[in-house]
Amino acid sequence: MIIQQKNPYAGAVSYDGIQGGKYYLIDTIPKLEAMVAELANQPMFAWDTETSGLSIVFDKPCGLSIGWGIANNFYIPFDHKTNEKQLTGDIIEKYLHPIFANKSISKVLWNAKYDLHMLKKVGVTTEGVIHDGLILSFLYDENGDHGLKELSDKYIDPNASKWEKIIDAWRVEEAKRRKQEFTTLVKEKIETYTLGQLPPGFEGDARAIKRYFKELAEVELSSLLCAKNKKSDISYDYIPIELMTPYAASDTHYTWLLFKRYLPLVAQDTDLANLYLRESRLLKVVFDLEYRGAKIDRKYLLESVPLFEGKIANLAKQIFEEVGYEFNINSDDDLRKVFTERGVKLTKLTEGSKAKIEEGITEGIKFSVDKSVLQSLATKYEFAGKINEYNKLVTLKTRYIDGLLELADDKDVIHSSFNLNVSSGRLSSSTPNLTNIPAGDKAIRRAFTVPSDEFIFVFLDESQIELRLVAHLSQDPKLLACYPFVGKGTDVHTLALAECILQVPYESALEFQKTDPDMFDALRKVAKILNFSIVYGSGAKGLQEQICTPGRYYD
Repeated sequence: MIIQQKNPYAGAVSYDGIQGGKYYLIDTIPKLEAMVAELANQPMFAWDTETSGLSIVFDKPCGLSIGWGIANNFYIPFDHKTNEKQLTGDIIEKYLHPIFANKSISKVLWNAKYDLHMLKKVGVTTEGVIHDGLILSFLYDENGDHGLKELSDKYIDPNASKWEKIIDAWRVEEAKRRKQEFTTLVKEKIETYTLGQLPPGFEGDARAIKRYFKELAEVELSSLLCAKNKKSDISYDYIPIELMTPYAASDTHYTWLLFKRYLPLVAQDTDLANLYLRESRLLKVVFDLEYRGAKIDRKYLLESVPLFEGKIANLAKQIFEEVGYEFNINSDDDLRKVFTERGVKLTKLTEGSKAKIEEGITEGIKFSVDKSVLQSLATKYEFAGKINEYNKLVTLKTRYIDGLLELADDKDVIHSSFNLNVSSGRLSSSTPNLTNIPAGDKAIRRAFTVPSDEFIFVFLDESQIELRLVAHLSQDPKLLACYPFVGKGTDVHTLALAECILQVPYESALEFQKTDPDMFDALRKVAKILNFSIVYGSGAKGLQEQICTPGRYYD
């Protein structure tokens, strides 16, 4: 049972939180005005958004929580689809934008960029110092947990997930209720159908007719809310405000308390403190990068669809001709059958089969035909290489053509999320992963364009940064000679070509470049693979797969 209490802030209802905290519901303008009067005097506050989903493009905020100290935590609903008393996005913008845009007030968040995007959807821009507790926790212990609930359970309150569990239980019951309602409506709809509505030439008994009518009814009723009757369909904008208030306000409370825990821990290490300051400045740059996005040429991508489909169909035809019959290339079981028939010995077990063997189960053991297996087999079997290329083309088409078209907003702009908390130190990218577009496929890269003639593309690259670091850390004379502080150094990949592949002096390799540039370029690519395989510890088998796999894309 949730106990409500009437308190200050124009009589706002409140809920008891941890450590004597109070969680207030702000659902009228007088209550909002009372809260804003106090908020405007705070040097720092924490905040968080509740949303209809995780997409910064297609989902929307439905509420905002704000908090400072212990006793002042608030939830402001403004777009719940529950027909309850609440505020609106326009009101949020009017009353809160001046405070959020105030550069003298610091703001504390957890995974800040996401919430900055969401609140901007209602016209509220956040300025001033922005602290991200997620970055603090990552800098302090990159190998530990970084989830708000996990860390709150560990350091603040062992029962930190109780409000989330209450909401999850409600979502399960709501899913059941919707399912029952939808089932009833489908049955009622079926009763209205007649045999005259069956398609021409339909054949089947009474069961088949009933099954057809059931499918027809489900399609006709698919736009109803009750048709979305899985727990995952019930987003937070459908949660009753009574349940959302303590859940949302507690998230802000935990954000505040964890920030107070991690900031001193990071601050006591000068290097970490300086790194945090740089990461905090970078956060704003990356947010702006995400917000502006990357423009795509929709017309070009749409025109590419039939071209890729043609390439995929042609490659499938070649595979079928070589195997001798048609099969489902996307089916692991079919692939295993094809390889077995052609005498190919598979040796890598699937993860499920490994688990079975560990449990002493010997039945149903299967061998893997994943990407690494196909790459390895491609060095011996041409048709395995074609299957690998087929999979690459399918991936390019589904992930980088269909996927980009689905993820672009109404202005044909892709808003990828760039992740700061990466152990490698590099930015990673998701939804979509813009850092993983195959370097050798220019067709996909050409889909990205500039928004207008006022912009140009600038290509920047930290040249051979890994090998520069290896040279610095190892202090190897030959590597250091490749990267002198003054003047032009030795080309590290040509050096590897000369000494490790051709076994000739460096100058002889340069002469070879003049006499046979095509062969030189091909061998230099192999030398490049060799260098980076050593740096990343690929091993002999990994090196063989990278060098020998037919059709492999190279930078």
